[in-house]
Amino acid sequence: MKALVTGGGGFLGKAIIKLLVERGDEVRSFSRNPHPALQELGVEHCRGELSDAEAVENAAEGCDIVFHVAAKAGVWGPYEEFYRANVLGTKHVIAACREHGIKRLVHTSSPSVVFDGTDMEGVDESIPYPQHFEAFYPQTKAEAEQLVLQANDQELATVALRPHLIWGPEDNHLVPRILERGAKGALRKLGTRECLVDTIYIDNAAVAHLQAADHLDISSAVAGKTYFLSQGEPLPIWEVVNRILDAGGIPGLTDDIRRPDEDNLNGYYEFEPVKKTKVDSSWLNLARGKAVKMVYSLLRDLPDSFHYRVVFMHRKMEEVIASQNKMLRRHGSFPAPGADEQIASLFHRGLAQIEEWLGQQEHFAVQYVNYNQMLRKPKSAIIEINEFLGGKLNIEAMADVVDPTLYRNRL
Repeated sequence: MKALVTGGGGFLGKAIIKLLVERGDEVRSFSRNPHPALQELGVEHCRGELSDAEAVENAAEGCDIVFHVAAKAGVWGPYEEFYRANVLGTKHVIAACREHGIKRLVHTSSPSVVFDGTDMEGVDESIPYPQHFEAFYPQTKAEAEQLVLQANDQELATVALRPHLIWGPEDNHLVPRILERGAKGALRKLGTRECLVDTIYIDNAAVAHLQAADHLDISSAVAGKTYFLSQGEPLPIWEVVNRILDAGGIPGLTDDIRRPDEDNLNGYYEFEPVKKTKVDSSWLNLARGKAVKMVYSLLRDLPDSFHYRVVFMHRKMEEVIASQNKMLRRHGSFPAPGADEQIASLFHRGLAQIEEWLGQQEHFAVQYVNYNQMLRKPKSAIIEINEFLGGKLNIEAMADVVDPTLYRNRL
């Protein structure tokens, strides 16, 4: 069998090609640029744009089947660009199949073609297309999918597959973006519901395309049909995100119990079991190699069976008290006259005692950081933190996280 794979240099296209080559099929890739990794596999390459009908027709000549994977994805950009790649390009693929008598067309679609902005839990392929789309990508992909299904007849057998959130080795979309935003602290959890999401591993998505192709025929049950592709294991979306972050070496230990509010617009980054360390320190087994936020007074409760690196943040005392008072007032409490001086005295005494204690502990290493200097010159402070923690952190990404606009109790 000789197969044409459009978008052969992409994440999914490349995975499909590798499987085809492994089983002995002859493969031709169609994309805008050649890809050395495919050339090493002995894959023939045809260069061109989907919007170029002649280029698509030439690429399809002599093939027995087409895997139409290429598309313009994303949420930004002019409609014309999405239309040329996704709709016009699909029209050209179908026309090329008919011109050369190709009998089978496997089209990579997307679950977004039926997304109407509401929960899609439990839906199947019978769900209709929505009346309105929020972006040009699902709109044009829906139109392309319908063209493919309508093209199914006694001369050409077609099937449309809808893989959702493909991930795995060599992913250049989902995982890199999550890791990049995670490194910058730019991921935000909105709402409190544990919404489930389906994903699919790259190898499984590629295998599904070959299985569809092998079962596709003019009279087969799959002809003219659409199919969702997933692992069959829907998970809470933040569990998926956290697994990706952990695998990418950007772990954190938080529970999101305290939601972002007026006092902390980006959230609290807390882990509730930390507060009960004195009676139950079992949570430490989850914290190896991770960053954990802790009030300084709780450091004494940490068992000496672990070694700790503490980044100890100092801030102007008057700013700490001003911030605390503002939070109390917002919740209906008002500090008594003279309380600020008393609280400041207690804080200073507690800090002096804990710093003296830390200096006597063999299982603690401490790096003191000035909060106010961090905001003025974040990179300098982060370079010191990076050296303290082993020198393997992304300094630029960490510096980008520092947001001076959140410094609201400046004194």
